[in-house]
Amino acid sequence: MQFKYILLLTGILSPVLAAYGQYAEDALRYSQSSVFGSARFQAMGGVNTALGADVSSVAGNPAGLGFFRKSEWSISPALGFANTRADYLGNSNQDGKSNFNIANMGIVFASPKAGVTGSAWRGGSFGISFSRLNNFQNQFTYQGVNNQTSLTNFLVEQTDELDITEAELQVDEDRIGLDIPADLSNAGLTSDVTLAQLAYLGFLIDPLDDDGDGRPDPENYYISGVGDLFRVDQRETVRTTGGHYQWNFSYGGNLNDKLYFGASLGIARLRYSSEKAFTETVLESDFQRINNFTLTDFYDASGTGFNGTLGIIYRPSDFVRFGVSATTPTYYRILEESNTTLYTEIRDRSLSGGVPNIQLETVPTDFNYTLTTPFKASGGVAFFLGKSGFLSGDVEYIAYNDAKLGRELDAGYNSDIRNNYQPTVNVRVGGEYRQDIYRVRGGFAYFGDPYDGTNDNLDRTRLAFTGGVGVRLPSFYVDLGVVHSRYNSGYMPYPLDDRSKEPSATVRNAFTNAVVSFGTFF
Repeated sequence: MQFKYILLLTGILSPVLAAYGQYAEDALRYSQSSVFGSARFQAMGGVNTALGADVSSVAGNPAGLGFFRKSEWSISPALGFANTRADYLGNSNQDGKSNFNIANMGIVFASPKAGVTGSAWRGGSFGISFSRLNNFQNQFTYQGVNNQTSLTNFLVEQTDELDITEAELQVDEDRIGLDIPADLSNAGLTSDVTLAQLAYLGFLIDPLDDDGDGRPDPENYYISGVGDLFRVDQRETVRTTGGHYQWNFSYGGNLNDKLYFGASLGIARLRYSSEKAFTETVLESDFQRINNFTLTDFYDASGTGFNGTLGIIYRPSDFVRFGVSATTPTYYRILEESNTTLYTEIRDRSLSGGVPNIQLETVPTDFNYTLTTPFKASGGVAFFLGKSGFLSGDVEYIAYNDAKLGRELDAGYNSDIRNNYQPTVNVRVGGEYRQDIYRVRGGFAYFGDPYDGTNDNLDRTRLAFTGGVGVRLPSFYVDLGVVHSRYNSGYMPYPLDDRSKEPSATVRNAFTNAVVSFGTFF
């Protein structure tokens, strides 16, 4: 299936591959994060390693809890807008969607030590927070006329490679994906056989003349239901939902108002769903048996994981602070569920007994597996300009090629992760200007390309531009933060043995997220 090559060309894998081949891509998706936290920290590009006294410290660098002098509670609702442009076969299509979510919510119980004593201990704080670490909400559509290849060409190639008989494809419609030859099932080819059964029953592929041994012509087993010479209009909409969330339980302490330390337990929760509808309409053909078909793939994954974070902030003077934090790998147990439907409009109804269209569906499947995401480390510095504000910067290191899938999956997936991904350095910078009760903030974040770039030249670097304002009073505060991020991704509808004929779309993704934080002191 040329998985290594497919993975490098696609930001999200093709629906025709169903669950097969997604695991390495999922490992990357669940290892990444975006600008997160309260509206204040998001407005500053997500910097947090050397700062403190914000509810975001609970999920960021827990050492920042040592700066709290008052207890605090806050909630941060957000509204996000995704806009995409997909270029495919000379055409461009705009698409997108919106989403409401809770970006951050937390409470901090401060226990500062009152008065001046001979002890270095200055007290500490305990915090609980809920954070949205990453957003999977997106939608894009591509469309174009193709006179070189059809999705049916991929289906023919895959079915030929299976060396499967026509009788093994002739299953009852309610048994698609269940009645699998034992030798192919044992070889881990259940998904391939399921798709071949669907394509056969939906008239997307047909066998050549039988030579009497129960198999089609051994020189070329199956043929396309679209023909050899054709023009087809191809269109697909990919819609994804869900997010990556985390509850954190953290404690941070203060020694001599110089050294701040903290630790955190994280309980991560992820949910990712996708619906991909690929439609192909035959415009011209030398052998037209169908008018059009739509293949729709439904996929849902959910999981829970655990991690820990340690952090330190050192303040040698009121002018500067240095911070470091490290987060252990997150261990997940994930449940995925999927099924595929096919709708075919028949042109030659003599094949279908006069039936004008066919609706088929595979038997829903589910599968459990484990994933360990990479360790990450951050270092930061902050410079304070008296009461006028500060500037801060973070550097974060993540080795995406260290992600590991569990033994439930073939070891080849981990090899793909090691060979196709690379470590990245992410950079965040931001600052805050203060004037009386008012705050003005700005920032920038750079997330490095996790792909090693050996098989394509697409730059998948992610950039985020941030800004915001706030009002801070003795008993409460209100902050507004806006994050605009963008990146490119590649998408290949289907693979082919002749790679030069594989179609591909380039997707330009832009996301704008507006966050408002309401907080009180007690």
